[in-house]
Amino acid sequence: MKKSKSEIYLLVMGLAMAGGIFYGKETVGAKNFSKNVQVAIGNSEKLSVGNKSNSIKWTVVSGKNNIKIVDKKANQLSISGKKTGTAIINAKVSGKNTIFKYKIKVKKVVCSLKKGTLTIKGKGKAFSKESGLFWENTAIKKVVVKKGITELPPSAFRSCTNIESVNIASSVKKIGDRAFGGCKKIKEVVCPGEFNVYGNGYADNGSNSDNSWSKDTPFPEECGTVRFNSQLNTKKVNTDIISAKKIYVWSKDKKYKNVDGNIYSKDGKTFVMYAGKNTVLKFADSCKNVDFSFKVPKSIVIGKGIEKITTNSDVPFAVSEEGAAYSGNLKWSDITFENGIVLKYDSVKALLTEGYFGRKLYKAFDKEMKYQNGMYIWGEKYLTDYDGKEASLEIPDGMTEINAGAFAQCTQMPEKITIPDSVLKIEKYTFNNQNTGRLKEIVMSDKTIADKDAIEQGINVTKKYLEMELRC
Repeated sequence: MKKSKSEIYLLVMGLAMAGGIFYGKETVGAKNFSKNVQVAIGNSEKLSVGNKSNSIKWTVVSGKNNIKIVDKKANQLSISGKKTGTAIINAKVSGKNTIFKYKIKVKKVVCSLKKGTLTIKGKGKAFSKESGLFWENTAIKKVVVKKGITELPPSAFRSCTNIESVNIASSVKKIGDRAFGGCKKIKEVVCPGEFNVYGNGYADNGSNSDNSWSKDTPFPEECGTVRFNSQLNTKKVNTDIISAKKIYVWSKDKKYKNVDGNIYSKDGKTFVMYAGKNTVLKFADSCKNVDFSFKVPKSIVIGKGIEKITTNSDVPFAVSEEGAAYSGNLKWSDITFENGIVLKYDSVKALLTEGYFGRKLYKAFDKEMKYQNGMYIWGEKYLTDYDGKEASLEIPDGMTEINAGAFAQCTQMPEKITIPDSVLKIEKYTFNNQNTGRLKEIVMSDKTIADKDAIEQGINVTKKYLEMELRC
């Protein structure tokens, strides 16, 4: 059919999946053109027709209770979802017979994939009835979860092997098992400050049964950078397992700050969190206090500014070199103390207690450490380790404390150990190791306090009762 001269062409640009802009040639003679649009509750979409020179009359035909008009311009209308349902909005070009009809569907959660970026927005749980919604979708390169979403389902993005970036809003409280399992190209993760970002593809916020330690949950084994977008909660985030080369706190974090990709207290004096994929860790010059409740990298440099070292470990005893390798600690010899460092016994004990550095630690403190009959004695008061082969061992008088795990590394446990009256305290796991079967008897004062887990069951303990002199 031959077109009349009165035909007018309106050029309208389009929005991909959730598109709100018409495109193509439309004529004055045509009456209605329709477009389907999805909008999430609490989120907005723009509806546009033509260009700014067009004068458009917008009319909400139905469903006005399901949507809200956010902004209106000459050729553009912004709407947001109020509640689930449908709505119809007409856009009539001034002086023309053409009517553009938008069929609106308001949903709790809406997703859109555009130019490799998958955006999830809405309110509440995402895809609560589905698991593995985007499995093996190689078109996804970036995942953005907007504020309002509270939960991601299990296996949501499993084996989406081209994902490089993940940005999860602070409103998300739960991430299902293996949500990002198999996504090995992820370079950056942005997530709330209550989520662990583990190696072996796992993260949780410490409160969900399906995000327990035994699970292989969302994130991949390696990640270049982890950024928290809310206040860091060190009670929930396990400082042992941050699987990244750099970690950054929220810009508004009130307690912590970043130094060289690691996390310190706000004043910079206390070391808080280590980026676990680094092989070398040198503490900031401002650092005074270190807590070794984390996996040790290949190399650590303890600067002379360090004044105190502590530990929060639940397994406070020295282990064998094989045990250290098993727990992820690579080399005992890779600890360097800068010249001039001075540490009190409590700090050295923390290092020994963690079992990270073994007996080579003693070489750094040869002035303070004495070796006698297989015993390592610090400051002539504290028995810290034993590697002798005595059948019967008498601990010298003057000792006041036996450190946790002091006999845990010995390969030939004595058959009898006599502890002097001067020892006031025996810490836990002192006489607990695979060789305790040889130890038959411990002789000790009734005044010596031994932790309930200090002596393995089956070992005979003979108590010496101190004589008291009575004076009239």
